[in-house]
Amino acid sequence: MKKLISFLLVISLIQTSKSFQIDGELSKISEALEKIGVDCGTVQDRDNGKYRCIEKDSKTGVLRLKGEYKDYDQFLSAYMIVQSIVGVNRVSPVFDTFDTNIRIRNIERCFIALFSDNTEDKEKCKIYEFNTLQKVGSNKSSKYALIVAVGKFKYIPGASLGDAPLNDAELVRDTLQKRGYEVNILTNEKATKDNVLRTLDEIIAKIPKDGGILYFYASTHGAPKDPKGETGIVLYDTSLEKSSSCNTIDDTLSKNNDKIDKNFRDILVTAKKMCNMLSNSITLNEDIIPRLIASNKKIKFISNLDVCYSGIALKKAIENIKSDDVYTPDKNVATYLTSIYPNPMIYLSSASGEQLSMQTEFNGKQYGVFSYYFYKNLPKNSYNIDRNYNNTLKIIKETSGESCRKIKESRSGTGVKCSEEGQSPLLFKNSLIKKEEDSNL
Repeated sequence: MKKLISFLLVISLIQTSKSFQIDGELSKISEALEKIGVDCGTVQDRDNGKYRCIEKDSKTGVLRLKGEYKDYDQFLSAYMIVQSIVGVNRVSPVFDTFDTNIRIRNIERCFIALFSDNTEDKEKCKIYEFNTLQKVGSNKSSKYALIVAVGKFKYIPGASLGDAPLNDAELVRDTLQKRGYEVNILTNEKATKDNVLRTLDEIIAKIPKDGGILYFYASTHGAPKDPKGETGIVLYDTSLEKSSSCNTIDDTLSKNNDKIDKNFRDILVTAKKMCNMLSNSITLNEDIIPRLIASNKKIKFISNLDVCYSGIALKKAIENIKSDDVYTPDKNVATYLTSIYPNPMIYLSSASGEQLSMQTEFNGKQYGVFSYYFYKNLPKNSYNIDRNYNNTLKIIKETSGESCRKIKESRSGTGVKCSEEGQSPLLFKNSLIKKEEDSNL
């Protein structure tokens, strides 16, 4: 009997110790969040062995941020720290307030800025005053396009994409012009953040009040994703050294300069560079969709991004990022983006999930695989996006898979992470795209 009791006691102790077991990865994240002042990231709930501000999926290893944050800057700082520790593709986006509570959000800050003398906040929130912009030029067209293509970068060494984005841009321009679009194209040095946003404002101002179409295309690198799951569209002047975001990390670095050990400093510096890169890029959610909404015009919005985040491409610029990290927005991200836009919207992405957007050579010139096949075949499919997507999906997947195999053979051991099964382009439409003809260019 005594042996049985002892045996049961041992089993009980083993089970109890398991419930108290601390996950080393979560512990490292929790410690980092504590050091930047995120209180809810430091307390372990002993009832279920999980941390209140970070949760790990036991099957996939994907982490999700939870808890309460004093403002969006603190939340974004925490999000970037987690990405810098485990990698961009292992952090789940947060789409609503179910998991997190941010006490002061950007929209609330901007509302307060309208009644304050804070010039910095007013400058950040100018986007919400777009409807005061005067109409520019004459309305010769109701169909406009903005094409952004960047193959070389002022502040990101070793991340060149060569001429492929420029070749993509020419192909897209020629295709859209044949459909009557007034096309604006910004490449390399002209594709700065100020130029892109200013051109966007001017285009929106030209569109008639009763409606039109804006087609936005980008071919470039992607920045680390934001908490909505969207990668930033990296521009020629995207800087990694400073930005107006993640000041929570900056404050920690400046106030505790002599007390920070190397490992923690590496985490902070990496997270801050990732945050700067995102902040100095542009996103649909933060930069483009709000402008369209603020114009009060019925604009059908078509976006097409030949953009992906690749850790190995950015390794020289951000030393401690995970080089095998690859990320492209998935269907959940597309659902969110299209749902927040109150007019018809079509979202096109060259790849989905953990896939690279591949390049390959056609007739002696480099192109993005997706862009080449999609835009070459649009005329054959009567400029209908749905039909063209379905008819080019197979060749895009096969060609990108073959490109991946060739790269792996030629760069054996370099850690290039691409899919030999090929990339799967993503097409998503909101509920206001109701008929087949609604998908016509």
